[in-house]
Amino acid sequence: MQQSEQSRYLGLAQETDSAGRIFLADREPFVYVERTDNIIHTAVMGDTWFNLAQRYYREISLRASGLWWVLCDFQPQPVVDPTLAIPPGSKVYLPSPLVVQSEVLGVVREESV
Repeated sequence: MQQSEQSRYLGLAQETDSAGRIFLADREPFVYVERTDNIIHTAVMGDTWFNLAQRYYREISLRASGLWWVLCDFQPQPVVDPTLAIPPGSKVYLPSPLVVQSEVLGVVREESV
């Protein structure tokens, strides 16, 4: 099975239980870090994690909406259910495209594969 280069499960180890079933090891979330290049977006009606990822990361990925999980993980209080509406007026914290490109899509992750 080929994994997407944007998968949040890329590079995770596999574990086998006593019945021979294969599971993925726990994933380290891409947690919020205060940086000078973070983007703060004030949510408006209709914003979703998917369309925010597409809007802010379309220049670094053809399938930028698939990076929704980066935004959900990166919130000071991580988002557990990305299907819930983002309340208008909420502050959404986004890592800069450069950080996403280098730390999520870049060499650091590629070496773990």
